[in-house]
Amino acid sequence: MAPHGHSHAGYGATNEATPLVSSPKKKSSIALSESSLRARKKLQWACLFSLVFMVAEVVGGFMAGSLAIMTDAAHLLSDVAGFCISLFAIWVQTLPASSKMTFGFHRAEILGAIVSVLVIWVLTGFLVYAAIERFQDAISDSPKEHVDGKLMFIVALRCRYNPKWQVADPVATFLFSILVLYTTVGIIRSSVHVLMEGTPEGFDVDEILHGLETLPSVSQAHDLHIWSLNAGLPSLSVHLV
Repeated sequence: MAPHGHSHAGYGATNEATPLVSSPKKKSSIALSESSLRARKKLQWACLFSLVFMVAEVVGGFMAGSLAIMTDAAHLLSDVAGFCISLFAIWVQTLPASSKMTFGFHRAEILGAIVSVLVIWVLTGFLVYAAIERFQDAISDSPKEHVDGKLMFIVALRCRYNPKWQVADPVATFLFSILVLYTTVGIIRSSVHVLMEGTPEGFDVDEILHGLETLPSVSQAHDLHIWSLNAGLPSLSVHLV
């Protein structure tokens, strides 16, 4: 009978005597590559600038009494959270796998992304609720204005000094809340796909099985599973006969 082999791997192909990728072993911390160091530096600067702008919008929104600006600040908060998660993921890559965490801590990036988006959704929900109350209290004959995201601060100032513009602020809040939800729902979708161990994009199961069965000394390949530890780290397991 031909030898059997069980392989757990990132995408690759060899004969049955060699694992596709060796299983994680306990090791010392891994030094960051030059590209990872550059990426970390860029993320740190991006996080700093976004944080400064977010604080400025929170202060400006509070002074102008604008929910629209506060919603934009909430969107910036999601950016800051995303940068922090990426920085954490870069750091976590240096941690070795262990007997309890054989794949390391790569899923922390996915869990952090979901948590940050849920926080943004809750915050946006509170702002929408406040906008509804403000809209109900607005002057009934106030003109409805279409507000672009870049003009929200101007609108907020006009709302403060011109009561006829008060209805524009909650309208802008509604529009920007929709934008926030639209730009973050994809993160939840892709994160859940990873947690459910769905097949990563770009991998064709039938094609991979066919390729494995064309290898020397392999008569059959079955029980193929492809999943991701995070958005950029696919893994594979297969039974070769």
